Amino acid sequence: MPFITTNQEAITLARSQLPPSFPIIWQDSVLWDQARVGRVFNHRRPSRQPLAVVEATREDHIVEAVRLARTLGARVSVRSGGHSWAAWSVREGAILIDLGKYHDFVLDESTGVAQVSPSMTGRMVNKLLGQRGRMFPGGHCPEVALGGFLLQGGMGWNCKNWGFACEKLLAIDVVTAEGEKKHCDRNVNSDLYWAARGAGPGFPAVVTRFHLQTIPAFTHMRSSIYIYEKQDYEKAFSWILGITSEFDESTEIVAVGNHIQGREGIHITILFVTFKNSEEEAQAALQPAQDSAPPGHVVSWFCKPTSLAEQYDDQHAANPDGHRYAVDNCYVKNDADVVSVLKESFTTLPTKKAFSLWYSMAPGSRRSVENGTMEDMALSMQTDHYFATYVIWEDKAEDVKCQSWVAQIMEQVKLDSEGAYLGDSDFQKRLTSFWGQEQGKRLMDIRKKWDPHGTVAGYLDEGDKSGVNGLENGALLRHRPHIYASDDMDASQEKQPPSAPQRNHFQCSYCQRAFGRVDHLTRHIRSHLQDRPFRCGICDKAFGRQDLLKRHATCHDSNESGSKRQKRASALAPRVSQACKACAAAKLKCDEEASCNRCVSKGIPCDREARTIIVGDKRSTQAGSETTDVEQIQPLSMFEQPNHLPFLEHDFSSFLRGVMTPTHGDPGRSIEQIDWTSIDPAYDPLQSHGLLDFRADSDMRFDDVAMGLGDLPCSPSFYYNGILLEPKSSAPVPKEPQKLDSDGRPLALGHAAYKESALGMWEPTQRDHINSNTKALSVLGESPHDPIILSGLDENPSQHFNPLHSSLRDQMLLLTLNACKPESKLAIIRAFPTPEILSKLIQSFFTHHRTQPDSFIHGPSFEPNEQGPEFILALVNIGTTFADSKVLHSLGFSLHEVVRVSLPKMFEQANSLTRNLGALQAFVLDIEMGLWSGLKRKMEIAESQRQMPYTMLRRSGRFGKAYQPASPPLPEDMGDTLQKKWLAWIEQESFSRLVYHSFIMDTQVSIGMSTQPLISFSEFKTPMPESKDLWLAPNAEAWKGLYLKKERPENRLSLLEYLRDSAEIDDTYDVPFCRLIILCGIWGMVWQGLQTHAVLGKPKHTDAVSNLRHQEILKALKCFVLHMPEEETPTQDASSTLLYELVQMHLHMPFEEVELFAGKGDQNDARRALPLLLEWASSEEARKAIWHGGQVLRAAEQFGPAQIRAFYTIALYQANLALWAYAVVSQVNGAENEQSLPPKGTAVCLNGPDSPAVQR
Repeated sequence: MPFITTNQEAITLARSQLPPSFPIIWQDSVLWDQARVGRVFNHRRPSRQPLAVVEATREDHIVEAVRLARTLGARVSVRSGGHSWAAWSVREGAILIDLGKYHDFVLDESTGVAQVSPSMTGRMVNKLLGQRGRMFPGGHCPEVALGGFLLQGGMGWNCKNWGFACEKLLAIDVVTAEGEKKHCDRNVNSDLYWAARGAGPGFPAVVTRFHLQTIPAFTHMRSSIYIYEKQDYEKAFSWILGITSEFDESTEIVAVGNHIQGREGIHITILFVTFKNSEEEAQAALQPAQDSAPPGHVVSWFCKPTSLAEQYDDQHAANPDGHRYAVDNCYVKNDADVVSVLKESFTTLPTKKAFSLWYSMAPGSRRSVENGTMEDMALSMQTDHYFATYVIWEDKAEDVKCQSWVAQIMEQVKLDSEGAYLGDSDFQKRLTSFWGQEQGKRLMDIRKKWDPHGTVAGYLDEGDKSGVNGLENGALLRHRPHIYASDDMDASQEKQPPSAPQRNHFQCSYCQRAFGRVDHLTRHIRSHLQDRPFRCGICDKAFGRQDLLKRHATCHDSNESGSKRQKRASALAPRVSQACKACAAAKLKCDEEASCNRCVSKGIPCDREARTIIVGDKRSTQAGSETTDVEQIQPLSMFEQPNHLPFLEHDFSSFLRGVMTPTHGDPGRSIEQIDWTSIDPAYDPLQSHGLLDFRADSDMRFDDVAMGLGDLPCSPSFYYNGILLEPKSSAPVPKEPQKLDSDGRPLALGHAAYKESALGMWEPTQRDHINSNTKALSVLGESPHDPIILSGLDENPSQHFNPLHSSLRDQMLLLTLNACKPESKLAIIRAFPTPEILSKLIQSFFTHHRTQPDSFIHGPSFEPNEQGPEFILALVNIGTTFADSKVLHSLGFSLHEVVRVSLPKMFEQANSLTRNLGALQAFVLDIEMGLWSGLKRKMEIAESQRQMPYTMLRRSGRFGKAYQPASPPLPEDMGDTLQKKWLAWIEQESFSRLVYHSFIMDTQVSIGMSTQPLISFSEFKTPMPESKDLWLAPNAEAWKGLYLKKERPENRLSLLEYLRDSAEIDDTYDVPFCRLIILCGIWGMVWQGLQTHAVLGKPKHTDAVSNLRHQEILKALKCFVLHMPEEETPTQDASSTLLYELVQMHLHMPFEEVELFAGKGDQNDARRALPLLLEWASSEEARKAIWHGGQVLRAAEQFGPAQIRAFYTIALYQANLALWAYAVVSQVNGAENEQSLPPKGTAVCLNGPDSPAVQR
């Protein structure tokens, strides 16, 4: 049934009648897009627009949402949270009930029955049950909630033997389509109970609670694995099919076609996981596989200890966040030739992250209702063989290729399949049987009985037309396959209803042109994307089609020998990014100099056209780069030693050559002796970035303008790349004594590298001055009419601002002109950014700032035209750093100079502005941009200016509780009264957040640059920040509703009070922000202890005071972990996790000595540091330090794309330096210190999860 279009008057009336505390988000909210698709796992997100989203936190919210939908004549859709590849919950015109914040869990320990809300994930439930010696066989993937999982049947742990998870469902509580609460079990409302076990998204009510029978947890969970190369597919698969049906009843078996880390090509992975209560039982269960495994496996292990937590981590890695997915599945017939049917799906995967799996369902699949071995329920479709394929990719341009591959595979297995499992299906793409015929008909009848008007959105089929009737079980798709190159999973279907079958099946989402073959569509899309992947090896010219490349190749002299061609190719200069006007007109070769050699020799002007500018987050691909020797190196197997050196001599910095190949004394370990198997051979150091170099790769020419960026970080030496290389194997490196130079000590390391890096000392020259940057302001073109394209930003940003007034833009221009030389003014006036460009860059800032854990500028109330030009310029500058354009980065750094010199003048002219919120925010933003710019001059100036805003905040009493708290809202507050209270609260909260953000910035500088913090942790008496949802409330009404919804303590906690008492931080605070604040406070204690220890020079274990202080800090860190609510999604708080591990790492090591040893000082400093490091490397403290260093790398993996910026790049560098120092110094220690090392066989993966082996 199509939904009823609701008129605006009815919506307005309904909105006015809802209580302020009702958690509903409408389409006009700044939070809309996040609420609509923010929790959709598949990043091929739909364009469908629900009417509103209700973020329910209790059962009554669900009742009210259903009644609201009935009032408006709209449907209801439900989102528990999980994969839902087709985003079934996002339905056009529906009220979407999002249960992501509705968590409920109660366990009756006497019966083992748990009452669980639908949004609880398998990981969450088993974590709570594990503490009580119980478990529930929920989903394998940790992020999958139980709601959709159980309604679809639940193919959970050891499903082949224990049955589907829904078979352990004893009862459910629901809200019906009429908005009534019902309890359902075998005796009461039994038809709904029957349907709940297998109906999937077509269940005609909203489940609010599951009653689950849990089982005793197992003490010995073990796994065995056997990995074969692709050519052994038939041998491996035939083996596993032969042993499965009679295998141990507590062991699950899966076969996977995938790529494995550290090896080239597709592999076949056979995995056994057994659940036992003793080591003997586990070994006995897995022994038949060990005895019968065919030879040829390249990786294997037997009866290895594992856990649910470890398995969840592995599954999360296989299904990464932030990717695009195409998924389909089927049950393969029992009499099919399974090996042949699945061969192509296992051996021709289209992407490196894609995988296909076969899951053994026998003997559980042979049960039936008829013989009394299986309960009667909607779930009724299964065979011995479950098959699913998961294609995973990131680039939208690969949509067509990936979806076509899935469609092709499913077409091939169609004749040998017998229905499918709901959980991995998409009814818009392919219809088949999901239930037995009798059960399917019964299910659709129950739908009509309980929801005759179609209030609860059912199955999302093609066109969303199934309505009350539900799916036609067993139907085959009669229309053309749906394969689009669009980011929208179903926009084309909504705009173009299905018609009769056509010859041209594949449609371009850019221009709607249709093609009969998918390869033709792929080739056509390249023309839109200007993608030319086929490159000539002789002249480096690129083509979009392979046939054009072949035709071009015939133009080269076919009589030339291969060696002669190669010689000629190497002699050719690479193509320039842009020819000058004179060379372009003459069709002659240009070069990359600011003024090309031809123009200089002829004495003519050398001008270039203004370039297109792209603003966005997505990193561009670098075109036109010449092939190097490094790129031609063949990948090395992890099991073979290379017989040549894959990097050239110039790739090594001089100090690393000195370590690897000492120039005097007894020769040490030579370059040829490096263990290259631990280094990724595909890693090209020449394509890497320097520390803090967050600018984008680009082929744009901008050195014809006086950029003043000569001190940009140079391309890093191989040393800096080397410490970041990812090892291919977790096997420990054999310990070899490091040979020394002639006087018995290792050579000083890396002095030149430190000097060149962003962390090195700045040595000013005559060229360094304020005007060295300002000429870069003309990079946008020579006239206001030059074409400028701003793309890549979110087309549907979470927040909209009023357009920037021309008068404000003119004030910003005036500030700029006052900071530059007279001869530059005309060019700047003609090329200064337009209000539209400036508005886009402000939008770019707020898009990223609102997701920042320590955000301190209030976006919902921000009005750009009411701010001063300095503040707006500071926002614009930060906004340019998120762009994928070196030109815009240059613009931002130039305008940064303008703000830097303008702010002190502003404060001098009006001292009252030292208490103005916007002025202080601008000051902090400007300093922050300079600190993490990667430019030594800017970094030093910014570091020296930090004291000024800190003093202004301190002197105005913002570190204490001297000021009057803002008045809280009252239920009767409305109109202007409420608006004034909201604005007053925003100002107070903004000051609190600014204070604590400044403290975090000060701590980051202290850690990153090894300096004394300027702000003491003992100063902070101001309350810690309020909750993020309150901070992001879009208006006064929403703020009041959120404020009154929760009970709030009368006296809010400050940092000082927390450190005294270690109180729990509840959800009335901004938990991620508070975590950073507390860790920064603990860092102040760590710094004091490290400095005291460095001055006294006493070992911690011999100095009672130092040891006591050390223990107090460890206790504070332990309390920090215990008293903080755990986030379900790692990415929600990756920054505080990384900072926690970094603080722990510094606590257990003399990091300043490590830096001296690595080259921060001179050679004598390195020699003085070595004895201290030798002693440290032999201690337990060293092992703790490198463990936490590895955990820093682990935490970094949880950051989203392009989020590891600024301070966090330094944190990664420090962690890598710690690991490197330990490795080098441990080898210097030699064999005489072996007694201090852990016993052999206890090696652990430093960036892996915690385990008993780690603690030992």
